[in-house]
Amino acid sequence: MSIEELAPDEKLRIAIEISDTVVRVSADGIRAENPDITEKELLQELRLRIRGED
Repeated sequence: MSIEELAPDEKLRIAIEISDTVVRVSADGIRAENPDITEKELLQELRLRIRGED
């Protein structure tokens, strides 16, 4: 089945799953680079990376 054949709600579910995976992988990378990072700092860094800001 191609993506064009999926129902809109199924497309949305897949998009959300992909987004969640990207956030988890990014957070894991940030933690690996900064083992002492706080949760607040992690969220700030995630926001910057997702928005594409340096």
